[in-house]
Amino acid sequence: MNDRQIGLIQRAAAKLKQADAPGVVPPVQVNFGPMSYATKDNPATTSKPAKNRNVSAPELIVDRGKLAKAGISFSADERSRLAEEFRVIKRQVLSIAQRPDAVDAAGKSKRLILVTSARPLEGKTFVAANLALAIASERDSRVLALDCDPARQTFSEAFGVGRRSGFGDLLAGDLDSVSEILIHTNIPNFNIIPFGQRHADTTELFSSKRMKGLMEEMGRRYPDRYIVIDAPPCLATSEASTLAPLVGQIMFVVEANRTQQTEIEEALRLVSACPNISLVLNKTDWDSPEQFGSHGYY
Repeated sequence: MNDRQIGLIQRAAAKLKQADAPGVVPPVQVNFGPMSYATKDNPATTSKPAKNRNVSAPELIVDRGKLAKAGISFSADERSRLAEEFRVIKRQVLSIAQRPDAVDAAGKSKRLILVTSARPLEGKTFVAANLALAIASERDSRVLALDCDPARQTFSEAFGVGRRSGFGDLLAGDLDSVSEILIHTNIPNFNIIPFGQRHADTTELFSSKRMKGLMEEMGRRYPDRYIVIDAPPCLATSEASTLAPLVGQIMFVVEANRTQQTEIEEALRLVSACPNISLVLNKTDWDSPEQFGSHGYY
C-alpha cells in the first residue's frame, strides 16, 4: 500500500468519527418459523399460496470449481495468499463480533456484517463471498449469507441460486417466515438467502419496522451464526445507508488506485450510523512484497 492509499484511508476514517448515529426505533415481532429449509421429506406448511415459495427444493449443490475461477475459494486447509488475506480479515471481524457487548442495548448484533463500497464494480461481492466462506470454515461458526442487492443479486448468481423468492418477498409480506427462503448448501456451515423479487419501494421496505425486527431476530436467535450481507454500493443507491443503522459491522471495500478520497468520505458519511467500520483495500498489486495485509486481489 503506497503513501497515497494509506493517507486516503486514514483521512476517510477520521471523517467517519465526526458523524452522529441516528436514533433507534422500537422493536417489532416477526415470525421466523423453525429456521429449516423445506425438502421433499420435510415440506413447508403454510396458509399462503405456494407459487412464490422455495418449497420441495433439495440442498443447493454449489459448484466450487466455478467459484474458484471467479476468485471465490476458501477451505480450512488452503494456504494460498488469497486465503491468508481473508484469514486476516476474518480474525478482525470475529474479534469485534465476540466482544462482551456483541449485542447492544438496542438489539444491534456485531454478528450482522454488511459489505458495501462507494461505487459499483469495486469487488464488494467478491469480498462478501470470500469472507462468508472464511467464517464458515471455523469449527464453531455458521454463516448465513444474505443477498441484499436488489438490482444485481450478484451474490446469489455466483453461488448458482438464480432468481427465486427471497428476502424482498418476506419484507413485502408475501411470505411469512425466514424458513421459507433459507437455502442449505453442500458447503458445511453455509446457508444463503437470496433477495427475490425487486419491489419499487425497496428502500422503504429496508427502513420498515419489519426489517428492523428481522435483523434483530437474526442477530439474537443463534449465537454461533454470522450474517454476511451483500449490500449495494453507497453512492449508487440508498439501500446501504438505510441498512447501516441495523448492523453491527461494515466491511467497506475500496478499490486501489481508482476510488477517490471524496467518494470514500461521502460514502462513509452515509453509513456512519454503524459503530464499527473496517476498510478493505481491494485490487492491489500482488507483485509488491509489502502488499500482504492490504486485502487485494486481481
